[in-house]
Amino acid sequence: MRKILTLLMMTAAFATAQTAFAGAAEIGKTKMQCVILNNGKVTKKTPCIATGYVHAGAAYGAGSGWTFQNIKGYGKITVDTSIYILYDANDNIILDKNGEPKYEANTLMNKKDAIMRYRMPTTFKVLTKKQEELYYNGKLKNTKGKTIEPYTCLYQKNKPNFEFCFDAGFPG
Repeated sequence: MRKILTLLMMTAAFATAQTAFAGAAEIGKTKMQCVILNNGKVTKKTPCIATGYVHAGAAYGAGSGWTFQNIKGYGKITVDTSIYILYDANDNIILDKNGEPKYEANTLMNKKDAIMRYRMPTTFKVLTKKQEELYYNGKLKNTKGKTIEPYTCLYQKNKPNFEFCFDAGFPG
């Protein structure tokens, strides 16, 4: 959940910088590297083209999405993420026990519930919690001190053996 919040807050910052209250932007054709994994093993690695969007509002939340065009053997793959601040019946923001706004977050792949995680770019091992924290803070480095940009990966809850990943071309 934290990775979605991080991703969408960065998206929201970009979009709301457009105006004080709300913003939206379309992202044109973007070249990325796409990877398909089956049972955790790389079965396809290919350049791909995606188009996307981001939207955000100062008081309601944010969202983003990508459409990956015609990945040979798999067709079109879509990825959508959203986060919405929760309100009570009187339109007051609902706060958690720490005084932070409560929110609802959703991740979809091809319009079905999905789980998002990150994988290392060469080994495709799933990042540990510690590595994720380093990544969120811009401190995930290799042994030579160079920043590591992991792949963003998704799998559908009902199909955990099939995983779709794409490289750091994703905003955030």
